Amino acid sequence: MVIDRRAIRKGLRVIATKDNDVAQVLTRISYPEPRIRPVGFQALLSMIVSQQISTGAARPIMDRVQALLPEISAPATLALPDGALRKAGLSGRKSCGSFTAGRQPDSY
Repeated sequence: MVIDRRAIRKGLRVIATKDNDVAQVLTRISYPEPRIRPVGFQALLSMIVSQQISTGAARPIMDRVQALLPEISAPATLALPDGALRKAGLSGRKSCGSFTAGRQPDSY
């Protein structure tokens, strides 16, 4: 399922008919732009990196991860040396989660 600009607008119009606050915000600042993300392991890794931090904080971390992994894949992630993702800016939990996800490539 692709959530594109049209789907976002359609869904928010439905919500706005039931929620006056949403209707007012849409009138004042308009509709949000879609966030197009990669698919598969790259999407999963991006979600792990971005979890509970701002988009602005996640972007440079993901840039450093991409510099480590020219091909973002589960095997490439598992081949990284110990501590590489931590040095790129991931927390210990996120680094561990990335390796755990890499060991389960059939689940995404």
